[in-house]
Amino acid sequence: MASQLTSGSVCRDDVKQLVENLNIFTLDTHSFVESSGSLKPLDLPLVDSPTAGFLKCFVDIITDVSAFPKTEIKQALVSKKIHELPAPYGLTQKIDTPTKIDIAVINQNNGTFCVVKIVNLSEKTKVSRVQNLCYGKCQAVDWVGDIKAVKKIREEGKPEADRTPEEWDYGFDFIQDHGPRENIKNRQLRWITKEIARKDSPICKWPPVLVEKSLRNLAQDGVLSQVHEVWPLTLYDLDIRILRALEPLIPTLVEKADGFHGLPGACKTPVARTLAMAISRYWIHKARKDGEIRPSFRQACDFDFFRGQAGSLMRPDIFDDGTLSDQPFRKVKAFTYVSNIESMPKERWGAAKWAKGQPRIYCVNEFEENTEPKFDQSLLQQAEGISTYVSHDDFLKMLEPSWYPKENSNANVMAVLKRTHNFLNTATSLYVRPAGEKPCPVLRHPLGDKTDYLHRDSRSVCDFHRKGGTDLPDDFETKLQWESNWFSKAMSEDT
Repeated sequence: MASQLTSGSVCRDDVKQLVENLNIFTLDTHSFVESSGSLKPLDLPLVDSPTAGFLKCFVDIITDVSAFPKTEIKQALVSKKIHELPAPYGLTQKIDTPTKIDIAVINQNNGTFCVVKIVNLSEKTKVSRVQNLCYGKCQAVDWVGDIKAVKKIREEGKPEADRTPEEWDYGFDFIQDHGPRENIKNRQLRWITKEIARKDSPICKWPPVLVEKSLRNLAQDGVLSQVHEVWPLTLYDLDIRILRALEPLIPTLVEKADGFHGLPGACKTPVARTLAMAISRYWIHKARKDGEIRPSFRQACDFDFFRGQAGSLMRPDIFDDGTLSDQPFRKVKAFTYVSNIESMPKERWGAAKWAKGQPRIYCVNEFEENTEPKFDQSLLQQAEGISTYVSHDDFLKMLEPSWYPKENSNANVMAVLKRTHNFLNTATSLYVRPAGEKPCPVLRHPLGDKTDYLHRDSRSVCDFHRKGGTDLPDDFETKLQWESNWFSKAMSEDT
């Protein structure tokens, strides 16, 4: 067959024509060939093994081997006991994975031997494990090859039904190794468009939806914070007292974080989620991306869990159901430093990363009830909802349990307070302290008999969602329009 080909004029169609009548069989037993062929180790299409990922087929080449125990090698191969092959003709370690091995032994000029082993594993194995099985340098087969010229065909790429499992795996491995994890400035879309059109790409002519889904899955591999896109409440559902407390602070949320402290059961989490969705909707609408980007927020119980995806102005982050006093101050300060160009809780690759102006909210229950100052006003004044003030020191005493004990200093606490609007609910009062670096009196508003942040009717909507309900209230769109008007008005009051 080789004589029918002229050197330098070989193309794929010529080869297909020559082999179309040949049958290929898989032999269950080893065949021993004594005569040597024309190929040398350097003729093999090999590349260095990758530094990470998985391999099923690899090549191990060892030079200057002193002995060639032919009888022992044949006995081990005939009995299919690869682990009994003498070194370095077998593997360095015994493995349970079914394995096929081909061995070529070549005489060298100095009286020693060159051993070439082609090993096929039945399943993909980590590269680090494969490298440990080799006596020499682990190499992989260059399946792409170095084709200089081929006849032009009408369409590159294969129909999905014609792709083999190995081709699918190779394509997915390519996406995993080279695909971008983030879609900033359409990075993923650009990459997908180019790769599925590139004729020599392993994912040429792949469905774009499939590639996009693969990239999305990979992007969320290291993401521990859940993204929420559905929430049944709007700002209309919040109690007027918390709404009035929030209103003058809304324009500053591109620079300051919100911190909700206090007793459980006051609906701090629903308020945080409702505020986050309102902010998300506002910035999406302002960027004219309605319908293109869905309003959402992320929530996690540890600051490090926000890693895996960079922050976005259009997707607020909420720290909730965690223990703030377990979080070192460097993480709390990074989270609440909204006006910073970019914030990270750790100086390492893969750490959580927040964008400048990205809204951030935390909710915690820790505070010291026993240090709450007594009311200095009459019951009538409390019933009328007349606000008073408490001292800065008294307010800090109530927040004392919220901070990391080993680093709890006045400097660290004030660094957080200057970046965070703080709200504290107790059994009797709502305390509001706008962000600021100087000590100042803190507003105290009596709550009376109603100590939570939601309208009574809205609590049932929240409970329905909490128990797994997904339907939005019938009046949701109406409330959404009210929220949009209220939020836009609050933002326009920024001087």
